[in-house]
Formats: sequence, C-alpha cells, structure tokens
Amino acid sequence: LFQLSAIDEKGCLYTDELRVRVLLNSAIYVPDVFSPNGDGINDIVAPLTDPSITMIQYFEIYSRWGELVYSIKDIVPNQPGIGWDGTMANEKMQPGVFVYRVGAVNKRGRAFEKYGDVTLMR
Repeated sequence: LFQLSAIDEKGCLYTDELRVRVLLNSAIYVPDVFSPNGDGINDIVAPLTDPSITMIQYFEIYSRWGELVYSIKDIVPNQPGIGWDGTMANEKMQPGVFVYRVGAVNKRGRAFEKYGDVTLMR
C-alpha cells in the first residue's frame, strides 16, 4: 500500500492511496528434443522451472501407444542428473516422439500441470 500526500501553493492537503498486488507467474519448461547418446550434452530430459516452483509432484513420459516409460514423483526442481535417459527397463528406446506430463506446485501452493511432447534422437 502506497500513500501519497501533497500540499498545493494554497495550503490544501491532498492524499491518495495505491494498492499494488504482486502476481506470481510460474513457468515450467521441458525441452522438445534430447539425444541420450552419452556425449554429456542433452542426455536426459527433465522439467526446468523458475524459482517460484517449489516441488515437481510428478514427471511422466508415455510412448505413442500410451505406455508409461518413465515416472518420477516428489522431486525438488532443477536438480542435475534427474530425468529420463531414454531407457525403459534398462533398454534403450527407439528414436521417436514421446508425450510428457508434469505436475508442480509453486510457493503459494498453487498447482500447475503441463503436457507436451519430446523427441528422442540417437
């Protein structure tokens, strides 16, 4: 709340108030391509968030047939080394397009969901 008071040249007092409400906009980003080929560049895919996100509730990857190929729950955002490495049951998946689903919570307890696809390249 900001208050402003001013006095004009005749001695009249003017006051006004301005209430500012800060909105918290949260963002989740998931790369749309990754290449788990062991070169150390884009070898895993994981959600990246801004600092307002406090918890990733779930991150799931599905094949084009709806088969769950990767799932992780209740992780702190932006941890290095956490994410899908392009395998299922320790077997490399064939290149293709996969669907992801992410659920997250921000500092104010608001839940977010994001859906999209990611391309696995070898």
